[in-house]
Amino acid sequence: LHYTVKSRNETHVKDARLDFEVRDRDARIEFHAPTGGNTRFDVELEVPQNTNLDVHEMVGDLTVEDIEGDKNLELRVGDIRVAVGRSDYHLVRASTRIGDVSGDGYGETSGWLRKTLKYYGEGKYELRAHVSIGDISLEGK
Repeated sequence: LHYTVKSRNETHVKDARLDFEVRDRDARIEFHAPTGGNTRFDVELEVPQNTNLDVHEMVGDLTVEDIEGDKNLELRVGDIRVAVGRSDYHLVRASTRIGDVSGDGYGETSGWLRKTLKYYGEGKYELRAHVSIGDISLEGK
């Protein structure tokens, strides 16, 4: 695993904390940022290409690119962007409470406020993505 943390304010980076816990093949990573003021961070986490992801984030944007494996992505406020091969999945479920779901080749979305998209394919992985307030973009290759 490799990570990078950036902020416009160097003091914020010094006050931030990243906790790692590794057990066998599982890793738990928690990012703790100072609160108050205009605190903005860019955190980039690099994982092996064949990795199952289980991400729960409060606020921010999440981008997943070129990662094979099951994905469970949950975000309260922000946008999720997933760019992976559509043929990798046997099940894709994406939903928002308030926001849009776009799935390049994944089928049509349903709903007005609560948008949902379901896709069934021939692959071996599952992708589940949910945003309370924000958008989800699925970019199939």
